Amino acid sequence: MNRQQSLLSRASYSLFWRLVLPLSPAYARCVYNGVQVNRTIKYCHLPFEPGSEYRPSGAQDIPDYESSLCKGLSRSVQASDHVVIVGGGLGVTTVHAAWETGVEGRVTVYEASKGHFSDLAKAIRFNDVGDRVEAIQGVVGNNVKVYGEKTGKQISPADLPNCDVLELDCEGAEITILEQMKISPRNILVETHGFRGAPTSKVEDLLRERGYGVTDLGVAEPRLQSVCEDRDIRVLAANKF
Repeated sequence: MNRQQSLLSRASYSLFWRLVLPLSPAYARCVYNGVQVNRTIKYCHLPFEPGSEYRPSGAQDIPDYESSLCKGLSRSVQASDHVVIVGGGLGVTTVHAAWETGVEGRVTVYEASKGHFSDLAKAIRFNDVGDRVEAIQGVVGNNVKVYGEKTGKQISPADLPNCDVLELDCEGAEITILEQMKISPRNILVETHGFRGAPTSKVEDLLRERGYGVTDLGVAEPRLQSVCEDRDIRVLAANKF
């Protein structure tokens, strides 16, 4: 390589690192309440402000995602417990339950949405809790609201497995499940959906009829306080007497 070629090579290398690479997007997984989820943030450095980062508004970390349910899990789940979750969603509460129950415990989670089941499976893998989590595709009770295409089998509430802690986040199906289930977990957490026919007052009455003391943990998403209040979306924690 002659001197002219060498200078051209070094100039091209410098141009790439100084101008091209900073404009290339980089991706990072979003973190919802400490859990890596199947959502990504795209970063790129702006040439007019070196070192600055751009985040599209549709993708961001959410530190308090599902905060009331996660708080309830931290208070209810003990090491080595079996936790059953109906409505896995993006997998945030599933991962929190797996962290709380530890390697000696287990989590069984049901999800009816084809898209969310994929999200759930990836969250389990991203957060390395697959050794204690079983994810099942299916609808428990009546599918009041399934986001996207429904997948899996229909599961009767009477067939839910015995467990120490039960979490219901199933978009209105919680009424049917509480009426028909045969199990009596030590603790039950319910996200109510008044606007889908499962008002907080009725859910609380059903829990008390089953012999539970009930505590209202507040709206499901404090960052969406007014929406949750308008739609009657709250989290109830029930403890067996």
